[in-house]
Parts: sequence; C-alpha cells; structure tokens
Amino acid sequence: MPHIVVEYSDTLTDALDRRAFGLALHPVVAKTIDTQVAGCKTRFRRVEDAVLADGAPHHAMIHIEVAILSGRDAETKRELSA
Repeated sequence: MPHIVVEYSDTLTDALDRRAFGLALHPVVAKTIDTQVAGCKTRFRRVEDAVLADGAPHHAMIHIEVAILSGRDAETKRELSA
C-alpha cells in the first residue's frame, strides 16, 4: 500500500492537473513494486517557499516521495527511485 507525496512548486499551481498526475502515477508505482493500484494513495503539497535555480519565475519543480512497506529488495527500490 504505497503512500505517495508529491510536492510541486507554486509556479505549477495552475498548470499541474493533480488528479491526472496521480492517476498516471499509480499504475507506474504499482507495477514497479508489484502491488495493486487500489492500494495507492497520493497527497499533493504546493511548495510556496522554494528557490529554484537562478530564481527566475519560469522555473518549476516536482518532488515525489513513495513510502512502501519493508521487505522490498534493493533492486525494486532502485527501480522506484529511477
């Protein structure tokens, strides 16, 4: 049952379709760790205070953290982080 947190820069607030992003991400995570999509849960957090690159307003970032139960082998964890 992966718990996923997606942080995104404030510059993406209007451009990022969070629902579509989560629905596209779930099958990728589920396949990688051999689990069911039904167990995936994703939360989104807008990051208002971030300094990106040279500070120009067009820069954006997305950071994804996936928490999984113990017992996954190192190769699976490596694939998930790639």
